[in-house]
Order: sequence, then C-alpha cells, then structure tokens
Amino acid sequence: EEARTMKKIKDALVVLKYFTMNEWFFESENMYRILQKMSWEDVYFFDFDVRNIVWDVYFTIWSHGMKVFLLKEGPVYYDTSRRSRL
Repeated sequence: EEARTMKKIKDALVVLKYFTMNEWFFESENMYRILQKMSWEDVYFFDFDVRNIVWDVYFTIWSHGMKVFLLKEGPVYYDTSRRSRL
C-alpha cells in the first residue's frame, strides 16, 4: 500500500512539474474594463473578479480535487458549512 501511494505521489509530481516549476503572469486589463462596464446585477450573478477569491478556501478545495482526479483516490468530504464564496 505504501509503495502504491508513493507511486501516485511521484506520478502526480511529474504531471505538475511543468506548472509548478515555471513562473506564470496573466494580464487582466480587459477583465477590469469589462467589470467597469457591467451593471451591479451582472457583477452579482457573473462575478469573475479574482480579487474576490478566498485563496485558502480555493486551495483546500483544489487539493481535494487533486486527490480525487489526479491521484484517483475516493472523494474527500469536508465541511461545506464553512465554505466561503470562491
């Protein structure tokens, strides 16, 4: 069982190496221009402003997704009552 887990971790690291070992920059000027033109109703229903992401919650959910989809482990359940808006 331990060898299987270590192989899963190694395989996951190989897949993620490219994304974790490079530096990424994304320009978002167009996003800010669109946000300025949106009505408050549109902003409420179609909120895509990354400044509103609660990053610790996001990465908690992300790590569970990595376990399920990358390491092929069963779903991990967490307390959704504490879940903030992403």
